[in-house]
Amino acid sequence: MSTDKPIRFFGVLVTALAVMGLLTAAQAYGQTTTVVIQKPKPTASGWLSTDRRITYPSVGEITAENVLIRAGGNLNYYVCGKLAAGSTVVVREEQYGWLKIDPPKGCFSLIAADYVQKSAGSDQGIVNATVVRVRAGAIDSEQNYAVQCRLNTGDKVQILGEVTSEVLGKKVRFYKIVPPAGKAFLWVSSPYVRYVGPYDPSQKMVEEEPIVPDFPKPEPKEAEALPKSADRQELEKLDEALRIEMRRPIAQRELAEHLAKYLALRTKTEDATISELAKERIVEIRRYIEIQTALQKSKDIRKDYESSKERMAELYKTVSTAEIKADEKITQQTGLLKPSYAFRSRGVKRWRLVDPSTRRNICYLLAGKVAEEELRNNEGKIVVVSGPTVFDRRVALELIMVNSIETEGK
Repeated sequence: MSTDKPIRFFGVLVTALAVMGLLTAAQAYGQTTTVVIQKPKPTASGWLSTDRRITYPSVGEITAENVLIRAGGNLNYYVCGKLAAGSTVVVREEQYGWLKIDPPKGCFSLIAADYVQKSAGSDQGIVNATVVRVRAGAIDSEQNYAVQCRLNTGDKVQILGEVTSEVLGKKVRFYKIVPPAGKAFLWVSSPYVRYVGPYDPSQKMVEEEPIVPDFPKPEPKEAEALPKSADRQELEKLDEALRIEMRRPIAQRELAEHLAKYLALRTKTEDATISELAKERIVEIRRYIEIQTALQKSKDIRKDYESSKERMAELYKTVSTAEIKADEKITQQTGLLKPSYAFRSRGVKRWRLVDPSTRRNICYLLAGKVAEEELRNNEGKIVVVSGPTVFDRRVALELIMVNSIETEGK
């Protein structure tokens, strides 16, 4: 940096000599000359031209008068206020020549009044719904589409006033609120901001309240109302058709055609407000299409499961009759009759005989000439059973097919 000092000094000296020369020449001719040194226009590298490493959050100083504050990071977004030279702002990040800043004092946000419970006798309110949109407050009352953040049930807001604005052809009541800290942000063009240094929360900011006209402007009389643009009329027609479609059950909604029409409108319109509103509808429609796809997949899986369940039941029925074969040998056993839980899920009910003293299994039983109901009636009793031996290949066990049963002691 030291090598640049002689060059800078030489440049200043040349400029001073040139000015003095002009004044001398003017005096020689007996004339008065005014020398105007114009301030150079800011360049796109104004914020980034510092030789210091920028850290975020940081402090920026406004370097020009009436610097516009916008709802988003490009010229298509509406104006939310103006800043005076010398005022400072908290900068959160830089994107493509625009700075995301904390809303300066005097800026405001909008939230639908129906979703806020206002405390009696105070300026405090509590949000009473989920995912409630907070929008950037605009100088132009008709432009308030830019969503800054979303609040949920129980979030608190500080109310500054109440306004009525038109949204999609309907009058909507809004509360003007202090922008939610850490959630709502605004934007300024970076060439008009000078980097000061890292932001210290304890540092006092130079707050020049932004110039924001009264909001809203007086509503025009019915006879003076401006006609709606063709794009706005088309948007309203699409919204009405979409409202009708959304009344149908979600699985029956035909949303692809509505999506295509909103996409076409957003492509052709030159109105930033219409473009942003169409974008919101496109996002919502795509979300419902994803839900429809998930529901259909769930139905298909359920259908496949039921079909597989029926096929397995038929297969088991076939296997159960084919695999169980009895030999001619008659076996007799005595023990405590209990149900067999190990075989409960296999479709064919089985029981077991247990040694009353050791509680160990003696054998497993299967209904034969003795019906299942009679075996159930004797559960918990010591019985004598007899019948042919059965070998079940599926479980590799021998069972007794009960053809007779007696309670011990009879």
